[in-house]
Amino acid sequence: MNKLLLLAAVVILIAGCSKKDNITPKTQPVVTGQWYYTLDSAKLYQNGKLVQTYGLAFDHVASIIFRPDGTGTQYDPGHVLYYFTYVISGANITLNYQAQSISNLSLPHPVSETAAFKIITDTKLVLNFDESYVDSNGINTRVTEEIDFGK
Repeated sequence: MNKLLLLAAVVILIAGCSKKDNITPKTQPVVTGQWYYTLDSAKLYQNGKLVQTYGLAFDHVASIIFRPDGTGTQYDPGHVLYYFTYVISGANITLNYQAQSISNLSLPHPVSETAAFKIITDTKLVLNFDESYVDSNGINTRVTEEIDFGK
């Protein structure tokens, strides 16, 4: 379970979104505050074929905090506590995690992930991630993920 949560956290932060899901805000989205994970769903494609899906519902315990100074904390009680910085550019947010070893898990290398804002209101935040790469076996791999948060 810990590895699944870490994988979900890392995948969430690694990808960008397709243009059809992008919103174009007239002003920068305001994400500051504490957001609770409500739903995380992902799809894994290999060589263009869907090979795995998963969905995970949360019970208003795991959260992510965005501070006004561009820093944040990702927290799942008893499992993961990660610190990051973030930058908002148009309809995207980039989260930058430094290598760190906190709680009972570690992030051995820095990770930078970009997501597109799909929905952002005072009480709802939805981020879309989309990452494509060639794995170590030469397989074209794509991971799409949508994470829903509430206040």
